Amino acid sequence: MIYKVMKINKKLVSIFILITLVTLAGCSRVELPNGGIQAILQNLADNCEPLIKLAVASAYLLGFGCIVSAMYKLRAYGEVRTMMPSNAQMAGPALKFLVGIALLFLPTIVNISVYSLWHDHILEYPGGSDWSASIEAAIFTVIKLFGVIAVVRGLLLMARASNQGAQPGTFSKGLVHLVGGIMAINIWGTLTAIGATLGIKII
Repeated sequence: MIYKVMKINKKLVSIFILITLVTLAGCSRVELPNGGIQAILQNLADNCEPLIKLAVASAYLLGFGCIVSAMYKLRAYGEVRTMMPSNAQMAGPALKFLVGIALLFLPTIVNISVYSLWHDHILEYPGGSDWSASIEAAIFTVIKLFGVIAVVRGLLLMARASNQGAQPGTFSKGLVHLVGGIMAINIWGTLTAIGATLGIKII
C-alpha cells in the first residue's frame, strides 16, 4: 500500500535531523577575533540559513507526498463509493490534499500569514555594531529556524488529523504549532507587538 510505505518513523526522522545538524555545523567559517559565545552564536546563525532552506525543501517533498496519498485515498473512495458514506470519507483526503498544497507553497503561506497578523512583511532585526546586538540577531535567526520547523510540523499534524483513528485534538495541536511558528518566524514583530501592548520595551 502506498499509504503504508509513506509512513516515516519518528526515530529515523530525528536521527536524520541530528546527522544533518552535525554535518552542517562546520559548513561556514566565522572569523571573530574574540571568539567565545559570540563566535558560537554567530556560527550557529550562519548555519541556520541552509537549514531553513533544507526545511523548506523537506516541506516540498512532504507536500508532494500528502497530495499523492490524498489522491490515492480519493481513487480508493471512487472505486467503492457506493458502499461508503460520502461525507465521512471525503473530508479526510480533501484536508490532506489542502495541507499538501500548503506545504508546496510554504513560503507564500508564511508571507500571507505574517501579513495577516501584522499587516506587514517579515521584520528583520535591525541589529547594531556592538557585540550584544550581534548576539541578539543570531538568537533571532535560530528562533526563525525553529519557527519554520514548527509551521511544517503544524501542517503535518493537520494532515495526520485527517487519518482514521487520529487522537482527539490533533488538528488543534497543529493549529497551535502553525500560529506559534508564524510568530517565531517574525519574532522581531512579535516582541514589538507584545511590548507595544504592555507598554514596555522588551528589546
